[in-house]
Amino acid sequence: LSRQVDMGITSHICLPEELPWIQGGAEEFSGRTADDNARLKMLFSAKEAVFKAFYPIEEIYLDFVDACLIYDEGSTSFRGELRKSASAEFPVGTRFDVACELQQDYIVASLFLRQSSS
Repeated sequence: LSRQVDMGITSHICLPEELPWIQGGAEEFSGRTADDNARLKMLFSAKEAVFKAFYPIEEIYLDFVDACLIYDEGSTSFRGELRKSASAEFPVGTRFDVACELQQDYIVASLFLRQSSS
């Protein structure tokens, strides 16, 4: 978390709806203070979790802008929505939650998808 990233990458990672949270200033998360840089890393990690959850089962490439993630204040997760269809089972508008926590010097992000009952 201590390593700084170029905030210019927000144009590649973030959707306009996600920027206010990234630029929201320092805040406490999981007992750690997260500034703009840490928030960007949290969003990046959460979006990587989206790709890693969908790709193995649907074999679809999802880019950073293919899912919108809004941090759920007061929790440790992002509320997500697909902006690109991953499959017939996961069309545009599919909603999901991505857990994201700061633990020591690490960011832990995870997304669990339910398999269809068919």
